[in-house]
Amino acid sequence: MPQTTLAARLAVYGLSEKKVSLSDLRLERNEVRYLSGVDVNLSKQVVRLKPKTIHDLKSWIGVPDEAISQVASPSVQIVQPRAKFSGNVKSVSNHPVFAASAKYFVFRDSRSINSRLVPILSKWIQEITPLIHMFLANDIHLSSGSQLVVTPDILLIFARNITIEPNASIRVQGTEMKIDCAKLVGVSPFINLASTMELSSIKIR
Repeated sequence: MPQTTLAARLAVYGLSEKKVSLSDLRLERNEVRYLSGVDVNLSKQVVRLKPKTIHDLKSWIGVPDEAISQVASPSVQIVQPRAKFSGNVKSVSNHPVFAASAKYFVFRDSRSINSRLVPILSKWIQEITPLIHMFLANDIHLSSGSQLVVTPDILLIFARNITIEPNASIRVQGTEMKIDCAKLVGVSPFINLASTMELSSIKIR
């Protein structure tokens, strides 16, 4: 299967090769390094994406519906949020059901969400104006024993090749995080620091 071009991968996020700075990130043996959106040393490698619709969030950090359909049903079923509609919704930012519904749409099967709710979720996104911190690199190499710790504000790592040597790891402090890379080499790269990490995904293309 031919790999997707860099330009096409960046275009998913509304980016181009001219707008980003892609450099290698290498951790030496037993080194520990943090990825944080507030680290001034990473300012050229962290991009702040502004989603305009709920579909942007699904595409950028969510789990594809096809992937969800291939996973066996859990023994305890997940309850889908339900919304009742009574006329036009003028302000949705404080409505309690929308955060839960948006999370379900992004990280579960979006096709099961009421179609009338989808444009309202996009309006909710426009009202709360979230920022998605995206770390971009060319190649990432974790030498043996090293740890790349991803703080909760980084929701997306974009790279060409990621190599994880034995006993090295990517440690995720948040509850959701996505990796978009062309190639991933390594075994058991994740050690989760959070008490409940519901869903993360790795997209290799």
